[in-house]
Amino acid sequence: MLIYGEIFGYGNGDFMKKSTLALSVIVVLGAVWSGGAWYTGKKAEAEYQTYLAQVNEQLKPYEIQIENATFERGVFSSDVSYSLIFDDTAIPFVGKLYHGPLPLNHLASFDFSPAVFSKVMDVAKNENTQKWFDYAQGKVPLNSDTTVSYSGNTKVKLTFNPAKIEEDNAVLAWDKGSLTYELDGTQKYLDWDLNQLSLKLQNVDWNMDAELKAVDLGFNQFKAKLQWQDTPYQYIKLGQLNGTADEYWLNYETDQYQDKSTYKDWKFDYRVSEKDGLLALKMDDNAHNMAFDALVKSLVHFQHIDMAALNTLITAATLMDENGHNPMEAEAEAATQKLLQNQPHFVIKMDLDNKENASAKLNFDLQIGDMAQVEKQPLSIFKHLDINIESDKNILERLVTKMMMQFGNMPQEQARQLYVEGSEDVLKGLVSQSIVQDKGNQLALNVQVKENKLQINDRTLSDSELQMMLFVLMMSLGSMGN
Repeated sequence: MLIYGEIFGYGNGDFMKKSTLALSVIVVLGAVWSGGAWYTGKKAEAEYQTYLAQVNEQLKPYEIQIENATFERGVFSSDVSYSLIFDDTAIPFVGKLYHGPLPLNHLASFDFSPAVFSKVMDVAKNENTQKWFDYAQGKVPLNSDTTVSYSGNTKVKLTFNPAKIEEDNAVLAWDKGSLTYELDGTQKYLDWDLNQLSLKLQNVDWNMDAELKAVDLGFNQFKAKLQWQDTPYQYIKLGQLNGTADEYWLNYETDQYQDKSTYKDWKFDYRVSEKDGLLALKMDDNAHNMAFDALVKSLVHFQHIDMAALNTLITAATLMDENGHNPMEAEAEAATQKLLQNQPHFVIKMDLDNKENASAKLNFDLQIGDMAQVEKQPLSIFKHLDINIESDKNILERLVTKMMMQFGNMPQEQARQLYVEGSEDVLKGLVSQSIVQDKGNQLALNVQVKENKLQINDRTLSDSELQMMLFVLMMSLGSMGN
């Protein structure tokens, strides 16, 4: 009993002293926290207004603004509201802003990291959002949770319940999911986690030769992570995007044909990096194409792309009018020359393999050469050129038929009939000129440039043979289109 009393201190009255001390510490800490929360509540209001101003500045290019912001300060939290305005449409949000240094909502989840404020907002009902609530069966369709730290870092998490937006000719629908944005210094992060997302468009004017009647695209179980940072150039960002989707689809219909593309088990990894002012782009995709019942792998790798020149070309493209006139024509031409001077390198690889062991493969490797020597030696335009194509004939037929449907705006049966009628003569011409190798069920082509000579299927062509080959190729393709 003595030992027990000594341990807890009440053998000599220390228990009461320690209890009083502990209670005093709790009271003092509570007072400090309350006072700090009230003080930072004042600071939070100013920081909140600054935050909204910064967001509005970033939203200007998209013609979206935050307006009608209110702030009613309390001790530990403040009531806030605002409206998101676009196209004369107001989407209201209401919620609470929890004051730092230890926001109450963070403490409730045992998060003791200090912050200027934490804001929790729900989309509210009005004439524009009532149908979202109806579709979500009374649940809040959209919730946002924002935290701004003392270092200036910002984290925003959007949580979705099922909802649908119908505007004119468009229907956007989503299932449960979340979207998280984080700004950490110069680095920006975006995480997607969506059960389902779909977009349907009908009778949209696309300014195309073919009348595109409808488009249906979407994802199931889409997860992705994006990390990026800005550069001195408006249209150039550095970073990476990778993720997966159980399924994605793109279906569209024109006035002449319908096309459906569905892929399952999609994995992707895209990266943009920079060294000495030159960009490198790498895109890696793997998916199961349901139409061909085949695994499709693709790799796109571009290197030695001048950042400044590329940004100039993109800027010029945005300024081109309907008649093709461009006020930056001279700058665009100079930028093109600068791009070529850095000898950009392009690699494209695609593999398609189905369950019947039928396949199609493309390996395309091209690097621009010395442009100053092109007039004397035309093939010096290539520092490196290596093209390998192999395809089963039945897969080639389906691929070419699909391309003819898309670019020729014709029904599937018409495109297939044109291919059947024209392909035999075209292939005979290409095989007779040793441009294409006929291997029974497969066709193959290998093209290389070595020492300013063009080699096709291990045969070096003379200048006259090169000219004749190009003539036969153009005539064959012309007859196929008739």
